[in-house]
This record gives sequence, structure tokens and C-alpha cells, in this order.
Amino acid sequence: MVSSQTESTLLSSEDDSQRTQYPYVTGTSVIGIKYKDGILMAADMGGSYGSTIRYKSVERLKQVGKHSLIGASGEISDFQEITRYLDELILGDNMWDDGNSLGPKEVHNYLTRTMYNRRNKFDPLWNSLVLGGVKNGQKYLGSVSMIGVHFEDDHVATGFGNHLARPILREEWRDDLTFEEGVTLLEKCMRNLLYRDRSAVNKVQIANITEEGLIISQPYSLKTFWNHAAFQNPTAGVVSMIGVHFEDDHVATGFGNHMACPILREEWRENLTFEEGVQLLEKCMRNLLYRDRSAVNKVQIANITEDGLTISQPYSLKTFRNYAAFQDPTYVYHDKRYSVVRFDTKTETFSEMKTFNLNGNTDHCRAFLMIKNGCIHVCITYESYVGMVSFVIEFWKIDEEGNCKKMETYRLDSGYMRFMEPLHLTSNGNLLMRGNKFESFASMGNLYNVDLKKKHGKRKDKETRCSDMEISGIVRYIETSVICSSIEVAGRSNINNSYTFTLKAYKSLFFS
Repeated sequence: MVSSQTESTLLSSEDDSQRTQYPYVTGTSVIGIKYKDGILMAADMGGSYGSTIRYKSVERLKQVGKHSLIGASGEISDFQEITRYLDELILGDNMWDDGNSLGPKEVHNYLTRTMYNRRNKFDPLWNSLVLGGVKNGQKYLGSVSMIGVHFEDDHVATGFGNHLARPILREEWRDDLTFEEGVTLLEKCMRNLLYRDRSAVNKVQIANITEEGLIISQPYSLKTFWNHAAFQNPTAGVVSMIGVHFEDDHVATGFGNHMACPILREEWRENLTFEEGVQLLEKCMRNLLYRDRSAVNKVQIANITEDGLTISQPYSLKTFRNYAAFQDPTYVYHDKRYSVVRFDTKTETFSEMKTFNLNGNTDHCRAFLMIKNGCIHVCITYESYVGMVSFVIEFWKIDEEGNCKKMETYRLDSGYMRFMEPLHLTSNGNLLMRGNKFESFASMGNLYNVDLKKKHGKRKDKETRCSDMEISGIVRYIETSVICSSIEVAGRSNINNSYTFTLKAYKSLFFS
């Protein structure tokens, strides 16, 4: 038997979740304009379940009291909740029976406060609203978003209409529009949205509110023309999904805008032969094949001239995937090889013991500290090449022949270890780190003790300030072993003159 306390908790949890957490059935744009005698507002009757136009008879224009009209885009159920709020508001106003009634400006302010209040509760009403009306000869038209952002203007739009209808309104709207001209202008905007907004349906309503009252038209369909050249063959020019179009000597879509257009700008010329053009296109497609994970090595090339159109059979491009950067993506951009060098204190000479690679599954090496029979490696690990996972400290064992074997791995707090370097492994098992969160390795900073006894690498509080201490971020010292990082770029190693610098630093550290 469920206790009353448990039952109360279950009911409370159920009530808490009864709110719109994400819009499911939504309406698209609403457009409103002022004209000579009042306010005109237009909206279609589509209700989309996700990207599917599930309902085609959803009314999104409603009367509010005697003087106001509201239109809404966004979640339909939240709009129904808003209309209930407004019904209660108008009912309470009428019950005063004082001869006054709320005008459109008051209703708009009420909606603004309501939307902002719900937003502050992290329980927004997922709608953008248009509120218009006429009272005492004064025309009023305003808009309010789901987070309470509001403004008043001569013409407003919500949703996709902000991008596709407002430019038309700015160009063609004027204050002395007649009713017929206003309707024509709204139909032009709605037709533009119908062509370009996949959520729009060809079933619209137009509402007219004046001093005499409100009229909402019956649903009707707009006259459309779908035989425009860009509609028949969208690839004849370049037309984006939102209707942005242009003409040029060379064009590309998708990832090609970033990876192919730079090649075309560099190598295209007006007198290209057919063979040169094909070679240029193949170069662009090969570049995309290397870098776009959605590209496949099966292409077609089409050629259209006065004589007609020819589309090639699908074929594969010749590729070369043995570039060093393909074999090891860290080859060019990060430290790749590291040399263990022995220093003889008697002769003050260096000898290279072993050159080895500690990368393994690590993509970016940060710093090294040589310890007895091994080294400490601070690095960044990546999951594939998608993004950084964490900063880690690795303990490697190095035998007499210079072979490396990873012994332990500790994960660090990436926020604090991003620009730190190891200085000394203490006898109690803590690693002394130096650095500053927003400075480079070689800069001066603070000393931290990192507790390595815990696998998660908890960061302790700052131990001391070392503003007078400066140790190079390239070289690490302990006993008589030194590890020098070398950067390989295009197969050329750059460790020249490292020994002279190391000797100087070594002397200043141990013999001063």
C-alpha cells in the first residue's frame, strides 16, 4: 500500500512536469501592418508537428475584448493558454462595469509582463505574439517575444516573416495605405513565405480591426506561380534554402564554400579549356574528399554547352592518403619527437641516449619532467579528432636502451592544468606543478601540489608564489638526465643548438 506521503510526492512531481518543455505543434509567421483606417493582420492555418505539417485548420488570430486583436506563432497549446489568460483579463475588466475597457496598449503591456514573468520562472510560453487594435482613433501595433522582448512599430512580423516579409514591408509600406492596398501587400508577404518557408501552408486568414469593430476573413488560398526558372532548376543559379541567390563565375554550396571556393578564386580563369576545367573541378572535389567526412569518392561531372548537356558516368578520383599529416595528424602542428640526453659533469659534455616517441594515443604533448628511470608526461587526450577529452599526467618507465612503457595515468582538472608544467616529484607522491591558468608554460606563475595518490588528480590550494623563479618550458632536469623537445615540420627535425642552451641552464641551476 502506498503511503499518503509517497502519494503526495508522486502527485507533486507530476504537477511540476505539466508544462511545455519543448514546442511540439507550432505555427509559423504572423504579419501585422497599420493602414489608413486601422490594423490588418495575416497568418496561415498550418500547425506543424516537428517538420510535418500535421494540421491545416489552426486559427491563430483571435479577438481580445472590444478593441484588440492578437496573432501568435509558436506552440499552439501555449497560445491556447494565453487566450485563457486574456479571457480572464477581459472578464475581470468587464465586471467593473465602469464604462471603460482595456485598449490594445494595455493588453500589450499585460502580455509583455506575462511573458517576461514566465521566462523568469524558466517556464516560458513558447510564442511570439502580435497585438494590434484601435481605440479612440489611435492605432496601435506591437510585438512581444517568448522572453518578453517587446516593441511597437508600423509593421511587425514573427518567425520567418522577420527575415522574408519585413524587407518587403520596409520597401512598400506607407501610412496612407487603403484597405485593398494593405490586403494586397499582406498577400504578397504571405506568398513570399509560402514559396520559401516549408512550414507555411496555402490557407490564410486576414483580420481587419477598426473603430467599428473586428472582422476575420474566412480561410482562402493565395494565387501562386511555381514556374519560375529557379524553381524549375534550382542549380541553374545558386539559390540557398532561404532564397539567398547570386550569380558568379564559379560557385559552390555546403562545405565547398569553405574548401573549394579558395581554390577556384586562385586558379580559375575565363579562358579555361574543357580539360583544364575538369582538372580544376577534380582538384576541388579531391580536397573535399580529404576533409569533408560526408564526401564519398564517387563523382559525376556535367558539361552543358550550346550543343547540349552531357553528364559523365560516376567515377572515382585518384587519391593519395600517405601524407604525413594523414598518417599522424599531430605531425605538423605539435611536438613529435623527444630526445633523452645524458650530461657528463666531469667533461661537461652531452650525449644522446635515445630518441623516442611518446605520442601513442595522445594527440598533444604539453610538458615533460625526467625522473629516475622514467619521465612524467603532461598531455591532452582526444576522442578521435572530434574534441578534447581531458588533460592527463602519464608516468613512463624508460629502460637503459631508451624504450618507453606507460605505467600510470592520472586525469587532471583541465581548467587549472591547461597551462601548467611539472617541476618536481616529491617523496610523498605529490607532483609539484608550476603555471598560470592564462599564461604559457615558460611564464612565471604559482606553485601547486597535485595529489597523485588519488586517481582523479585532485588539485590542492595554491602553495606559494614563485615570481622570482624562471625555468624554460623546453628543457627539464633531474640528476644528470635532460629531455629536450624537438619539433618536426615536414620531416625536418629542429634540435640544433639545443645542447648549448641546455648546458648554460644546467650550470646555472646546479653549479651556481
